[in-house]
Amino acid sequence: AAVDMVYKPVDPLILRSKVEVFVDLYVKQAESAREAELRHRLQEENFRVRAEKLSTEQALRRSQEHQEAMAKAEAHQRTLIEELNHRVKNMLTVVNAMARQTLASNPSPDVFSEKFIRRIDALGRTHALLSREQWAAVQMADIARESLEHYMVEDKKRVILKGPSLALDPKTAVALGIVFHELATNAVKHGALSNVTGTVSVSWTFSNENIVGLQWQENGGPDVSPPSRAGFGSRLVKLELTHELNGEVELIYDRSGLKVTMEFPLIGPSSSAQLKQGIAQ
Repeated sequence: AAVDMVYKPVDPLILRSKVEVFVDLYVKQAESAREAELRHRLQEENFRVRAEKLSTEQALRRSQEHQEAMAKAEAHQRTLIEELNHRVKNMLTVVNAMARQTLASNPSPDVFSEKFIRRIDALGRTHALLSREQWAAVQMADIARESLEHYMVEDKKRVILKGPSLALDPKTAVALGIVFHELATNAVKHGALSNVTGTVSVSWTFSNENIVGLQWQENGGPDVSPPSRAGFGSRLVKLELTHELNGEVELIYDRSGLKVTMEFPLIGPSSSAQLKQGIAQ
């Protein structure tokens, strides 16, 4: 066969045709390789651009979230400052009223000192109770009693608490503690606790639908008339009931005494099965 190849004549046309076929095949393979490389580079560039776009969008979103968080924090700080100023003024009012009422009924310095310190201690326990956030459950009667105990030192009959045993989750307990404190402060300033004869009745009920009905009733104080404008205290009471507890509240400025009716759903550790019926003494 090798000998035949040496002496066999070569057809130039056939040889040229075969060379052209191989050259064309090589060119097409090279073009395919270049196109594949170009597609790969375009795909990598597309991935890079998309990654940069995603990173930019995430950075913008984080920046917006940061700005929103800063705005919320500033608004929250302003509210806290306003509430702090309000509470400091209320605290001074309460201390002033306790001092005057204690001195009026106990002119002896020794007796006055003992009674007044007891009232200050009771006021301190109220705020200590409100600051505890790790409660598993707090009784409604305990919240009301701690908030109003300093008004019960001289005469426990001035503040009447009545309702079934009712365990509250920490959020509800704190909100109601704020409500009781605001109502008591108003009673000291303008209502039944501004004299030595007025009384306050706090009562609550609980239905099978997990709805708590709460009522604050004042009697024996100065004549009551609706205020010309809503103060921060009344706004805070409404905010706590509607926003924090998803409930409803109505302030009734009856001439014989302020009446506040509140209703809110019970959420947390208490349920109808956990309630022990009883009357708070």
